[in-house]
Parts: sequence; structure tokens; C-alpha cells
Amino acid sequence: MVMLDTIQLPDDSVWTDEFAYTPTDHAIQFTLGGKQIIQDARRMVGRPITLDAQWIDRAAVDALFALLDVPDGRFPLDLNGRLFTVVFRHGDGDPLSVEPVIEYPSYQTDDRYAATIKLIET
Repeated sequence: MVMLDTIQLPDDSVWTDEFAYTPTDHAIQFTLGGKQIIQDARRMVGRPITLDAQWIDRAAVDALFALLDVPDGRFPLDLNGRLFTVVFRHGDGDPLSVEPVIEYPSYQTDDRYAATIKLIET
């Protein structure tokens, strides 16, 4: 089961950038004498989570857009039993992009859409 806050997403939603993240980072500096100093650290937060959700219904899409309006919104994400606290990635283009699956949707709650949801772990 895939749940963002109280919104159920399709079970086959795919975390597309799951392995495009490095949990450690380092900074390299040089002393005046020319020696190299490398400082390594583990990132505590900030892992991107981009979900591709196919066949999501309009009611869920409307609920997702409502979450975008929550100031300082932090939401629980249950990704098939893996639990995260996330926010929308507003600084990385549109945090939510949605397209209808069929060319002429009827604008009813059971219409289906393809959505890309950009989140970041906090």
C-alpha cells in the first residue's frame, strides 16, 4: 500500500530516483601548505523521493493539490511498509504534475491520471 498523508496512491507507484542518492557527502579543502583536508559526513535528511503514479483517480489528484496549499506541510509517506516524513519539493520545478490517461477526460471523480509527485524526506 502507498499512502501520502491520508491519500491512497496506486500500489504500483514507482520511486524513480530511489538509487540516485548518496547518503554521505564530503567537502575538500586545501591548507595554505597545500595539504588536502577531506571532511565526510552522513546526510541526515534531504533524500529526494519522486513517485510515478499511474491510473490515479481524480479524487486523489484533487486531494494531492490540496496538500500543496498546506504551509510548512510535512506528511507521512507509507511506501509499501517503508515510512518517511516528506514535504513537497517546490524548488525542483512543479512538485506535482498530472496528465489525463485518456485524451478527453469527463472530469468525474473516477477519471484516471498519470502523476509525478516530487517529495523530499525531512
